[in-house]
Amino acid sequence: MLVGQPEPLQTQRLQLQPIEPAHAEAMWPVLRDPALYKWIDRAPPAHFSDVQARFARISQGRSPDRDEQWLNWTVWTGADVAIGIVEATVRPGNEVAIGYMFGADHWGKGYAREAIAAAIAAMSGAGAAGFEAVIDARNTRSLALIERLGFQRSEVRAAAQEEVWRRQSG
Repeated sequence: MLVGQPEPLQTQRLQLQPIEPAHAEAMWPVLRDPALYKWIDRAPPAHFSDVQARFARISQGRSPDRDEQWLNWTVWTGADVAIGIVEATVRPGNEVAIGYMFGADHWGKGYAREAIAAAIAAMSGAGAAGFEAVIDARNTRSLALIERLGFQRSEVRAAAQEEVWRRQSG
């Protein structure tokens, strides 16, 4: 399994910082937007303390049973504005489940593609074998994004209205 904590990453326009509880204040306005939860089975956080507690938990880097490694980043523009998160769960065999949420004000600007590509490149270089994203089949923006990142549809879960997309490392 990949080892260590996520490292800070830099792209042309973005900075990806390993998630820490101190980021909760900047991310609170982004993550409480109901538009982000239209396609995922989770409600917006009710309180700032919910974001802070979640960031404290996932910044630990491992699941409580130690079976999974968690690599999670907050995403910032060059102006130090928090715009989203990229989450990666490394499973046995170095298979990585990717998740992401970006503020609606920042959709359509290529930020998610840029940030996810940087995270994938870093994890590929650290030994990730492959990547998987599970996306609501009605979320056409996210489906197009993941396809642009080189993922291919591998499974359709019609009952759950989900599609599973995979790509090899590299």
